[in-house]
This record gives sequence, C-alpha cells and structure tokens, in this order.
Amino acid sequence: MGAALTTMAVVSAVSMSSSASAATNPYTAAGVCGSGYSTIETKSSTYATVYLMWNGSNGHNCVVTLKSGAAAGSSTRTAVWLEARGGAFQKDDANYTWYAGPVRFYAAGTCVMFGGYTKYGSGVYGGEDLSWDHCGG
Repeated sequence: MGAALTTMAVVSAVSMSSSASAATNPYTAAGVCGSGYSTIETKSSTYATVYLMWNGSNGHNCVVTLKSGAAAGSSTRTAVWLEARGGAFQKDDANYTWYAGPVRFYAAGTCVMFGGYTKYGSGVYGGEDLSWDHCGG
C-alpha cells in the first residue's frame, strides 16, 4: 500500500490562539458522496472525521474527510484515500476548506481499507482503517 499513509499522528491537543473560532461545516458525507450512500464506518479526531460510505444499489464505496471545529472553513492540507484489496487505489490530497473527496469506486465483493486527515496548526488529525474489511455485497 505504497501510496497510503504509513503513519497517522492523531494529535489530541495543539496550541491555538484563543481567537480561533469554530465554523460549522455545511457539508455532510452523504451529501458529498451522493444519493444512495450510507455510513458504514467513521474515524474521528479533534478536527476531522473520515467517513466510509456504501451504496448497495451500485456496489460503490465512497470516502470523505470532513473538517470540523476550528479547522472547518480554513484552507489546509486535507486528504482522503480508498484502496480495494488487489485492485484500485485512489486519493484526493490538496488544500481544502471543508472536505477532501469524494473518492469512490466499484467494490462489491471486495475488501477495502481507507483513511484521511487534515493538517491544522502543528498537528495532523484524522484516522484510518488498515484492515481489509467491509467486503461489500
């Protein structure tokens, strides 16, 4: 899994100025992935939640990293990735204000791994599932 994150530092505290204000993220994982997707797993941290979604109608998985708290509304490096066992790997990694993704592909009958993060202040926040599971349909 060469392109996937090999180390995820989930930082629980970071020095921020007291003037930092939390914006409410106007986006949802279901809205970003589209109609027919439901959440099957999340990985949450202080400033980001990574959603793994499944659409049983078309056999697609979709992943999104949604920023939260003070990181939401701030343009910072944010990424999300999805890998199918023995097959596809896709990643979205750039500076985003609200979310990274969606990354989606057909994965019915195939186990997947996923992860994502956002950088904020001096920390990296997110999560990943490095076990082959959610073997759709």
